[in-house]
Amino acid sequence: MAAEYTFDWLGQDWLKLKSQLVRLCARHVDVLLDTEDQYSRAGFQRFRDAVLEELRQRAKPDKDASGLWSEALGLLAEFDALGPILERELGRKKAQADPVQVVGQCLRFFLENARRELYALETGETSGRIKTWERLDRISKSLVRLDPERETDRCSDEHFNVLHAYIKEHHPGDYNYPQKLSSIRDYFHLFCECCRERTVDVAEDDLYSLTSGGISPLMDELLNGRMEDILRQCLQRLTTQEMEIMNVEFKLDTNGLTYMSATAYRRETGMSKRLYELTKQKVLQKLLVCLGDSDPMAVTGDRI
Repeated sequence: MAAEYTFDWLGQDWLKLKSQLVRLCARHVDVLLDTEDQYSRAGFQRFRDAVLEELRQRAKPDKDASGLWSEALGLLAEFDALGPILERELGRKKAQADPVQVVGQCLRFFLENARRELYALETGETSGRIKTWERLDRISKSLVRLDPERETDRCSDEHFNVLHAYIKEHHPGDYNYPQKLSSIRDYFHLFCECCRERTVDVAEDDLYSLTSGGISPLMDELLNGRMEDILRQCLQRLTTQEMEIMNVEFKLDTNGLTYMSATAYRRETGMSKRLYELTKQKVLQKLLVCLGDSDPMAVTGDRI
């Protein structure tokens, strides 16, 4: 049986989501305009309500198996900010301009910014860094297309060197683009889906894959069973959400969540898989830092 495909609506499947959402909004443009085909604020309220109501209906669990429409709802959390943009652009449109096209163009810019903000919340990165990654990603893909006969590994040092040379030639000193080879590598490891999956696989195989519950397995994985008292103190410094994820992952049995699988926990809390994995890795890193601060020798033992 083929493996189940999980959509990455804010990443590799973004264009599909944006296209579907723009089309949905375009169907309601008629309520946005008054009888003289001009923008009205009352019309914007009707437009917003109509779009959000259709989205809520489409986002119901029994109708949204792919998660597209629930992700789309998140993108329109600041829908009211679209009003002044539409008022400005529709107010200065040429007489022959199609209102649907004007609204569609405004929506595309608005949704791109909303996606960056939402992705920034999930990754803990700034929207500026996300925009830098998008520039880097476009150059990377264009370089791959220039040499279709060659099988390019975009997560390889060879490709990073090619990218670095291109930026140095075409964008020297332009800090809208990463200027250091190490920075290019960091951007890929953080944002590129393929690179990130490799990093997660290595990390889980190396440190975080447990076979039984309780604090002892977590100790065994992190520190060969040493410093259990200090680890307990470090765990107390975590936020409620961080501690919940540690309970789900390692069955610590500190707050009654040990029965939950990661999938069940994400479903109950509405957390995306990307955010769950990123949070888990950040918490584990936070614990290692805490333990290292308590005993600098602790994180330089045989396992780590």
